[in-house]
Amino acid sequence: MTSTDTPSISVICTVRNGALTLEETFRSILEQTLEDLELIVVDDGSTDNSLDLINEIAVRDSRVRLIEAGAVGRGSALNLGINASKGELIAIIDVDDPSHPKRLELQRQIMNEHEDVVLLCTGIVFVHGDGAPEWPSMEFSTPSNQLLIDVTQTIMRRNPICHSSVLMRKQPLLDLGAYDESRQSKFDYDLWVRFVEAGHKLHRLDYLLASKRFHESQSFDNNPSFVLETAPVQIRAIRILGGNWKDWLSVGARAAWYLLPAKLRWARHRGGNATR
Repeated sequence: MTSTDTPSISVICTVRNGALTLEETFRSILEQTLEDLELIVVDDGSTDNSLDLINEIAVRDSRVRLIEAGAVGRGSALNLGINASKGELIAIIDVDDPSHPKRLELQRQIMNEHEDVVLLCTGIVFVHGDGAPEWPSMEFSTPSNQLLIDVTQTIMRRNPICHSSVLMRKQPLLDLGAYDESRQSKFDYDLWVRFVEAGHKLHRLDYLLASKRFHESQSFDNNPSFVLETAPVQIRAIRILGGNWKDWLSVGARAAWYLLPAKLRWARHRGGNATR
């Protein structure tokens, strides 16, 4: 595969000790039906054999570019990838969340046809442990307006966007300063709220084109400080959008939800599919 000087999409993936899943996830990007892309991998201080695996993949496919950042933190690693990107559209993929083969093709169609759409996510399937995504049988046609859903109001009650499903226009993202490097978590939720604060809407393509993996080693989902990071972002969203009393009650409900044992929360996702 030859490289492209000006890819239409730059896919950003940060990695810290992702050796168990990165090959499957990268393959899901490099085998997309849309080939006009680059995959920028930012290693955030891996101590396993992730770097060796990434270099092996980069030798086979010149669309892969590796940035060895050291342990700079997730927000900084994401921004390093964005700043090094060549595409006008930025896709995000987490190292353990493979994508459907047609994800980027269909998302780019929507972005090309709707200039006002600056951020587009998709529906997701849930993956547990070391399993692989079980994509439902889907007949894809040219995405229509009926498949484009405005999820802006939803951010007052929860994060409606799977990070591994998002495609964003690069310039509006840069105008916002990209990811907040001072944060410890909720980098994505905070960014969506800032998009809305800047006057942009959040959209979802109603196809199941991305995945979200749940496993016991996910530190963000087992850390009590996660609750403390979530509530202020949700409160900002409610204030920006002028939410009602139900939205305010949901702040406490979300906090209580995240205080439940992870296994109880994961049980909600058994069965595999979600529109998020």
